[in-house]
Amino acid sequence: PKGEIDAHIECGYFVNQIYRDSKDNIWFSSQDKGVTVLTKSGEIKSFRHKPSDSNSLMSDFVRCFCEDERGNMWLGTFISLDCYNYESGKFSHYVNDPANPASISHNSIWDIKINSQGTVWVSTYYGEINYFSPGYEIYNKYKMPSQIITCIIQDNSGDLWVGTGGGGLCRVNPETGKVKVYSKSTSSAISGEHLKCLY
Repeated sequence: PKGEIDAHIECGYFVNQIYRDSKDNIWFSSQDKGVTVLTKSGEIKSFRHKPSDSNSLMSDFVRCFCEDERGNMWLGTFISLDCYNYESGKFSHYVNDPANPASISHNSIWDIKINSQGTVWVSTYYGEINYFSPGYEIYNKYKMPSQIITCIIQDNSGDLWVGTGGGGLCRVNPETGKVKVYSKSTSSAISGEHLKCLY
């Protein structure tokens, strides 16, 4: 039928996420083959880590994507938070700096969300919830009842819902910093404390 694209896409053993951006490109993340993009026109592009190129993807193990209001693509990898600029075709990298307490808390990224103000929310493995404005690169952090942060989502009121690997579900008020925990240990009505995704 008209408008269909017949394409064979090699995107690795294990696909972590499929994401459609504002340009109608489809992004596939994998655990061993980096990123594969099926463009609106049917072209297939591949982004891989190149040790000799500091502007390439930091790692071929990519978990998640999110597009900001400028059209930049944010990627969560096993060892960094990366940002792809469509105009330059280059990746920039954000990693933990032990000497800088304002840097991202951990390099292994599980989930990324961006709100209407352009704030980037990042959940990390063995870390915390991080949020920052890209223009300033100063991170604010929220401590959760579990260091394993698997997924995040923001509701219409601006509160952040956080799924953890062992600490149940958390609700964060960004303005006050207050965290409410829903888990078996708090007698809240939740059946399990290991969450993988939120919608």
